[in-house]
Amino acid sequence: MTEKKTDALHVLRDVLRFHQAMGIEMYPASNDVRRFLNRVDGPGAKRHELPGPAATATASPSAGLDSLEKEISACALCRLSHDSPGRVPGRGRSGCRLMIVGDWSSQSGIFSPDILFGKDEDAMLRKMITAIELQADQVYVTNSLKCCPADAGIIDSRCEESCFSFLAREIATVNPRVVCAMGEIPVRALMGRKEPLARLRGRFGSYRSQSGRSVPVMPTFHPRFLLQHQEMKKATWNDLLAIKRCLAEAL
Repeated sequence: MTEKKTDALHVLRDVLRFHQAMGIEMYPASNDVRRFLNRVDGPGAKRHELPGPAATATASPSAGLDSLEKEISACALCRLSHDSPGRVPGRGRSGCRLMIVGDWSSQSGIFSPDILFGKDEDAMLRKMITAIELQADQVYVTNSLKCCPADAGIIDSRCEESCFSFLAREIATVNPRVVCAMGEIPVRALMGRKEPLARLRGRFGSYRSQSGRSVPVMPTFHPRFLLQHQEMKKATWNDLLAIKRCLAEAL
């Protein structure tokens, strides 16, 4: 494949990711589109026929998460995809009432896709979930960045933008009652806010999902930050209590 074709494919993929983040899930099957997709490019070329409306099936939410995980594993949109020991998918099921979004999986040594935020961070996260009287299977946990970075210093805005469409589709599929954004990266992604997290935490914002529903978002500190700043645990506990009350009101 020539360099020009590779660049064009990257541009096309970025456009499609943007459309997905905006909630565009399908395009009209016009005659021109059908002719383009059903054309034969040469002798022996495979025909890619576009199915008609009767052949279109609605995927289940679990199938949507499985499909999303496969796309994430094949993603090559940013520099992290080329300098990462692996990808860490979200953990949980569709329909979880609470969705927790961190920044990335921090790991050293042997990589494990089962480590969501970090070994010590995950232990603290489990305590947080238990403290607000939720079971692990009632919470969906994921990260804004799907790749585990070999070095956090290489993360840039392109990495955040490239992963946003995945996060947006996760939220649409899981359809949580409340989202807890832990750390500055998910707060920027979901609330579009760039102020210091210390100013934003403790007050609900909102995120407009692909379905058009407004989802309450509570910005708070990441367990990684709390392990370094024990004095901020009380503030975070107050944020968790606000989430607990919001979930109770939504019943």
